[in-house]
Amino acid sequence: MLVEAGRLGSDPAHARDRNREPHVALKPIVEGMGLQWEAQQKRVRRDPVLGTCMSITNMQVGGQGRQVTTIPLRYLNGFLSGIDVNRVRRTYGCT
Repeated sequence: MLVEAGRLGSDPAHARDRNREPHVALKPIVEGMGLQWEAQQKRVRRDPVLGTCMSITNMQVGGQGRQVTTIPLRYLNGFLSGIDVNRVRRTYGCT
């Protein structure tokens, strides 16, 4: 089941229920912050916790079925805390 987990500016952040736990698609979050997806995907794969819980899932994104990289929603704060705030696009950074 695909659900809207929240919003990043005006864009929806998508989540999918997997094994009774919501998993969020990372790429829209990363790109919404103005970061390079490939670099963040490598960082997730190297991380000892995130690397073991990430998965590739089929999701409807933008009206099309796509394979997306997801992590459990409960790990999203940990992922976000590893991002250098100076690299985040100004509209989402701290003021």
